[in-house]
Amino acid sequence: MTQGIRVPWSHLLMTLERETAYEESGLHVIDDVAVRKVDVLLNARCNAQMTSLQGYPFDKTCCSAYESLHPWKTCFYLALLSIPILISGFRHYRKANELTKAFTVLSVVLTYCYLADRTQFFDKTQKHFKYQDFSSLCAAVLLLGLLSVRPTSDKKPSAGDALSSIQGAPPPFLSRDQSDEWKGWMQFVILIYHYTGASSILGIYQVIRILVASYLFLTGFGHTVFFYRKQDYSLSRCASVLVRYNLLSCMLPYIMDTDYLFYYFAPLVSFWYLVVFLTMHIGSSRNTSMPFLLGKIGVSAGIVTTLARAPILFERIFQLLKYTCHIHWNVKEWQFRLQLDCYIVYCGMIAAIVYCKVSDILREQPFSQNTLSGIIRRHWNKIPLIAAVVALVTLVAFGYFIQQFSDKVSYNRWVPFVSLFPILAFVILRNCNRHFRHFYSSAFAWLGRCSLETFTLQFHIWLAADTKALLSSGVFGRKATHMDGRYLDLVILTAVFLWLSWTTADAITTITSWIIDPTRQSAQDIKPTSLKLVNEMGSEGLNGEMRCRGAFYRVLTNWNDLWMRKLEIRMASIILIMWILNMV
Repeated sequence: MTQGIRVPWSHLLMTLERETAYEESGLHVIDDVAVRKVDVLLNARCNAQMTSLQGYPFDKTCCSAYESLHPWKTCFYLALLSIPILISGFRHYRKANELTKAFTVLSVVLTYCYLADRTQFFDKTQKHFKYQDFSSLCAAVLLLGLLSVRPTSDKKPSAGDALSSIQGAPPPFLSRDQSDEWKGWMQFVILIYHYTGASSILGIYQVIRILVASYLFLTGFGHTVFFYRKQDYSLSRCASVLVRYNLLSCMLPYIMDTDYLFYYFAPLVSFWYLVVFLTMHIGSSRNTSMPFLLGKIGVSAGIVTTLARAPILFERIFQLLKYTCHIHWNVKEWQFRLQLDCYIVYCGMIAAIVYCKVSDILREQPFSQNTLSGIIRRHWNKIPLIAAVVALVTLVAFGYFIQQFSDKVSYNRWVPFVSLFPILAFVILRNCNRHFRHFYSSAFAWLGRCSLETFTLQFHIWLAADTKALLSSGVFGRKATHMDGRYLDLVILTAVFLWLSWTTADAITTITSWIIDPTRQSAQDIKPTSLKLVNEMGSEGLNGEMRCRGAFYRVLTNWNDLWMRKLEIRMASIILIMWILNMV
């Protein structure tokens, strides 16, 4: 805001063409308008100083004096922007153009985040919850989902999916399309929840808590099925998942002056992924034993519950990070996040094991009519109907149950123990019929494939002021204070936000693949052009300039070989770079 110009105009707009803004005398404004004018003057005086003193979170929507770009941030930007240039010079890399594009996209997105939420380039407006806004946006999303219903393309049963083959249904149980659809419609609802400021409404908050727990249920289910079937506990697999989860959330704090835990969902799913990994990896040779596997899960749940309830270990770890890495994380906030969904991941793990075991039983050939396999096969046609009836009753009972709570605190105490029931009920209803499993919403699935990016980027390029306000383009002038201007802003900024989230997800996937295994090519392809040049000309034909070029290329080649040789070196290099940036 430019002092001396914008503040008087904002005062004028408060009363322009509004006769009700004045008292009967026509000389003085009413008290409400006078209070707003005083607020603007106080904001212009105080917010700038408070922003510079308080720092993150930058939750003011008016007159904030954002700090200029720090020199080391400028260096970080230049280094990030130079990566595509360096990559483009190494054409021997397979898909070098894709990698160049990926780093360019990531650089543009980070720049856009900074311009949107750390400068005055965009306006910021307050949130005002209205049931009409929330319900109309949810209805529009539901209509979009229904119009995009398509037959699933995932017709191949997943590993060991005898549940699918026993009924002859083409799509597998909880297929990839279906899980992406589930993530997508939940993400739509969560975005609307944040945009409309619905967190103050208890009923909506209760539903959103179940949706967040559903994400973690899918985390436990999907990774457990993978480890149980594939038995792949390699470093490359673990690193691939963690880099994919955290690349964006680790880069944003260096640009936005926030911290890693601020984008809490990426740390949360990363933590639970490591829990699932360790639980399944320890004693993995005996994972075929159901008692042993359930015993491991029980011990793991006990350890994590102890850490969440008495977080002395996390306090010591966070203290160590503070003194050694200059990292300041809020242990109470982390404890709160862990406690809210402390058991749902384990429920997902148990559901995955039951699913795998039942699939194995149904695949047994030959089978006896008196065995568990025979009993399940004889009554298989009745099981889906019975399960669907139980699921419907469960949803009704849960709806009645949550109405008994009068505040968030009491509800939060119960949600770790009861969130399983509506989630399992939804899974059963969604998969109880082959026709339900055969179709999915492509629009929801599209968003589900980039749900992690939308969840993270919404903090700065859809919402604003570190989620406390809404982003506004400001191009609609005074219309932006009315609903028509606000909806125009919503449509334009949402389209940009979703497109950037999708392209960012694709870019992060490409960069993750390059970090994990940059040698996915033949030996002939990775032979540097520089050595080709040296071999063709011979040492005698090299003049001074060419010797310099050859030496330069040899240095780059040695560095390149060192980088590509071991994943441990690449991961250690990334951690070292992050440590240096933290200490600056």
